[in-house]
Amino acid sequence: MNKCFQTHLNEFQFNVYNQKPSVDLIQVNQQHTSCIIEFIGQATASLIADGIIAHKSQLKDLALAIKTADCLPIAFYGQEYVALVHAGWRGLADGILTQKSLQAIAWQEIVIGPSICTYEVQPEFQQYFPDSPHFEQRADRLYFNLQQEALSQLQYFSARMRFVDVCTLKNTDYNSYRRDQTPQRNWNILMRSV
Repeated sequence: MNKCFQTHLNEFQFNVYNQKPSVDLIQVNQQHTSCIIEFIGQATASLIADGIIAHKSQLKDLALAIKTADCLPIAFYGQEYVALVHAGWRGLADGILTQKSLQAIAWQEIVIGPSICTYEVQPEFQQYFPDSPHFEQRADRLYFNLQQEALSQLQYFSARMRFVDVCTLKNTDYNSYRRDQTPQRNWNILMRSV
């Protein structure tokens, strides 16, 4: 198990591992939805969702976990709450970042973790983001920048925003489905600093 990335959000840390770490995790059954749940002490592994919000007091010995293999792991930090969201193109198209549960909290900082950046798509893919300026034509190929699309959608929040300039497609330290169809996932963990 390798820790590929780490950053701090005040008393929390956002880590990315290329294998499952040995910590107690709160995770959900991810299926590229726009559903975000709030953790209130219940078992969540069987719940279908792609994001988890938790009150900081509930994360003394537990960590939020989201798995990715090119999609965006997005960590949210607020005064009382933290959240971790898995946002692929389907989630972005379906409005996962505009869910009321996220918008109801005054986030102070948002971090987009290592993920795919610009990748080739077919022309019909534009129907999912008809007004997006994040497409680029290069010769006879069309490319889409998923990270920039997410940053645009996150402009609703008045939080400090940053994204990690690491592309999982190009960096072999990370698992990438688009690169080699791996069944392995990157484990994105949001936990209290030790």
